[in-house]
Amino acid sequence: MKKGSFVLNMLLAALIVVGSAGLGRAGDLKVNAFVDVLYIAADDHPALDGGAKNVVEGQFVAKGELDVEKETDGVTFRIDLDFPSSETGTATGGGGSLGSTLASTNMSVTGLPGGPNTFAEHIEQAKFVWAIPGLPLDLNLTGGVFNSPIGYESQDAPDRSFVAYGQLFALVPSNLAGIELAGSMGALSGSVLFTDDWAGAAAGPVGTLVLPASEENSFGLTLGYSDANTPIPDLSVGYITTSGPADATLDIIVSGAITPMLSYAVEYLTDDVVDAAFAVTLGATHGKHALGLRYDSVDTGGAATPTSLTVSAACDLAEVLTARLEYVTYDSDVSGAGSTDADMILLQFVATLN
Repeated sequence: MKKGSFVLNMLLAALIVVGSAGLGRAGDLKVNAFVDVLYIAADDHPALDGGAKNVVEGQFVAKGELDVEKETDGVTFRIDLDFPSSETGTATGGGGSLGSTLASTNMSVTGLPGGPNTFAEHIEQAKFVWAIPGLPLDLNLTGGVFNSPIGYESQDAPDRSFVAYGQLFALVPSNLAGIELAGSMGALSGSVLFTDDWAGAAAGPVGTLVLPASEENSFGLTLGYSDANTPIPDLSVGYITTSGPADATLDIIVSGAITPMLSYAVEYLTDDVVDAAFAVTLGATHGKHALGLRYDSVDTGGAATPTSLTVSAACDLAEVLTARLEYVTYDSDVSGAGSTDADMILLQFVATLN
């Protein structure tokens, strides 16, 4: 099956399934979409020092996403479809480790094992959320494939302050396949997760599905505190297990506002591979303009402690169109190596439909 036909069939199937939840109330159907266009203006890294061809610099990468949601009888159905521009869904930068930190150069970040023309590559979310009635607190049961509640950075370009992912993004799950029981009461929230092994080795595709090779499951917990009426910072704690080398990951986020225009976030992570990783993010907004600064570091206790610095400037060109210019510098800090710095300049346009 050609890739275009495969994607089109998925789209039609999603619209039919979600729309059939209540054809008599079609006005309740919510459709959101966005287009993410990235231009890699500059790409400088050690691998090019010997005169190697740079297949990344000066190139465009585009991604589209369509989200369909329908609520009926206390249950919300949602499907998010990703449309990468490349055959494999991935355009990895020539910057080596830097390439893994770039948001828009990885078009198939789904958290599921997926390769070319696989079902997992194009489905970001396929879930139901049931608001359990008759309880003194808000309690929801989510099942399917859904965005992970662990970690600071969002996946989708409209929800992000930077073009590039920070290093900690890859150390927590992006999406999870399983169930989540989440509740909240006042300023407190929490959830329990039981999912497929998020960091287990991937098996080959079975038909149009890609199944995990691991026989284990992941178990996770989250706790959160957020109260806009107090000066106390927001707090988010996430914990999740895996049969992979990380074994168990602990992620802690403290965030808040310094002034109405200045915000901050500090994320700390540790597992059996990473001794300590942290990211500090600062943001400033004024009208249609925004500035972002992020510094992160990952200490594995070995011969390297890679760090990266990201500086971003954004402007809303229209209500539905944002442009972002970003500089990223990455130092792999490999002991005994020569130049370990890699730099990129990225230009991004994000158009949204809500």
